[in-house]
Amino acid sequence: MRWALVILLLYILPLWVLFKNKDDFKRASIYGGMYVVVATVIVICNIYISTINKIEEILEYRSYAFNEQYEDNQESKYKNEKIEAKESELRETKKVENSEKQSSNTENDSKKEEYNTNEVDSVSMQKSDKETVQNFKSEIYKIERKALVPMRECLPNTKNLDINVKTINKAKKDVAYAKEMCDEVVQTYEDMEVPKLSNEDATNQLEYSKICVQKAYILRGKAMECAQTMLKTKNLKYISQIKEYLSLSDKEIKNFVDTIKSL
Repeated sequence: MRWALVILLLYILPLWVLFKNKDDFKRASIYGGMYVVVATVIVICNIYISTINKIEEILEYRSYAFNEQYEDNQESKYKNEKIEAKESELRETKKVENSEKQSSNTENDSKKEEYNTNEVDSVSMQKSDKETVQNFKSEIYKIERKALVPMRECLPNTKNLDINVKTINKAKKDVAYAKEMCDEVVQTYEDMEVPKLSNEDATNQLEYSKICVQKAYILRGKAMECAQTMLKTKNLKYISQIKEYLSLSDKEIKNFVDTIKSL
């Protein structure tokens, strides 16, 4: 039925229309023959392509079916191997657990004794470190007072610094003495040995805190130098430099305090 429909549509109807509308039978026959050849070639090509596609589909299906079967076999084999491996692992684990249980009691007893000893030692070391840090901080403050008191006397308000012309000679002496004390404090900190703590990092932090307070008094010494220059030249432009050095020194003191608190 399908081929009858193809012949009717591709051959009979077109040829009937062609011969019906042509007065010259010979020319119509030539055109009709050419049309039949072209139509036949097209039909053959379609049949050939359709056949090839069907063959490819059959081959792909067989290949897919074979691969699926192979994968199923491999998966089944892998599962069996995995189950066997787990069973073997469980047997080995039980053996190890049994042997560990025999020695666990004695080990636990020894570990408890060791833990108690270490805990006592740790508490003792922490207490000793805190006392060491506290003594170190007290020593730092004791040394600092040598320069801090003269500085406060010559600079009672570092944020609102005023110069009194009537007392300029006394101010020169006070500033010179404060500068001398700053240098002495810096040298004392330089020679000061930092005590060792139980932790190396903590010892390094303690060393850093000493460096911070040492830098603070180097900066305060420079502030006193600027104050001396200002009193000598009577130029108030040095006030801003004095305030800047004092501000930087306060930051170093804050670093010292924060570091000590962290220990």
